[in-house]
Amino acid sequence: MSDGYSEVDHDLINGARFGGAAMPPSNANNIELHFKLRRREQLRLTMSEAEKQCLDAQVALSAELLSVYDNEIRSLHRERAIALLKVFACNRDIEALRRRILESGGIISHQLNGHTTRLGGMIEDVTKWNAAQKVYIDACIKLGVMQDEDLTL
Repeated sequence: MSDGYSEVDHDLINGARFGGAAMPPSNANNIELHFKLRRREQLRLTMSEAEKQCLDAQVALSAELLSVYDNEIRSLHRERAIALLKVFACNRDIEALRRRILESGGIISHQLNGHTTRLGGMIEDVTKWNAAQKVYIDACIKLGVMQDEDLTL
């Protein structure tokens, strides 16, 4: 038979009256967040490695393609370099003819005179108009695309 105090007595004897410290919330969300952050870092490393491997593969493919097309590329560069040398030779010949006319007493210039400098000038002169062409021709010689003998046009 209960007298209304037995439940209170039970709680006092078993310490229920004295509330313990509040329990922290479940760590499940924190643990899940921790694993997600670790996964994000791993994915970052994986992506970095994938990009590196992709670049390495592109470099290897480029080297293979260049070796396949090397002769064709060199041939076309040789043609272009010789064409530049021919322009230099034409410029030299045109300027020589123009000087001959002037030295012979001519005072009227040809309608196409005045383009020599803008078309690269002469190979013997270094100007802002032909510096790039000279560097290119020197590079072609250095790489064996053409020989020094090709300069005698």
